[in-house]
Amino acid sequence: MEFFKLLAGVTNAPSQRRNIQNRTPLFLNTIMMLFSSVISGILGKRQLGRVFLEAEIFKKKNKVLYDTGADISCLDEKEFRKIPIDLRPKANAFSTYRQYLSASKDPLVVKGVFDIPIKICRRTIYHPFYVIKNLSDPVILGADFIHCLLYTSDAADEGLGV
Repeated sequence: MEFFKLLAGVTNAPSQRRNIQNRTPLFLNTIMMLFSSVISGILGKRQLGRVFLEAEIFKKKNKVLYDTGADISCLDEKEFRKIPIDLRPKANAFSTYRQYLSASKDPLVVKGVFDIPIKICRRTIYHPFYVIKNLSDPVILGADFIHCLLYTSDAADEGLGV
């Protein structure tokens, strides 16, 4: 019961009561945290507070970081170079004027955007990945991938949706 009071922002102390405007962020953050925990339990492993999933990219198994804080999905340039040249997709058009930043606010060097097939739970999805020089992880699934997955009509049928 206390958990639901916390979620709703209800407390006995007047000084600690939250107004209606502060309830929504807490609720949404709690839902995202629960969603991430469920996904990590079903599909992957947790390491130091980060969720990693098993995925296949160009028939190569990878541990990919499931990052709800990343706006875009990224592939490290070194990982991209491991794809045989004859299998590499052509680059998509993207704006070179937009600057992307890492979580530590450092600029990211985008080498291109490519539609890359990624297979998770027996389902292959072609998704645009930004190829980044010296990325912190080999593959990062960002919010763009997560939203695509949630709004795909048959994602729930595959055990991938909420």
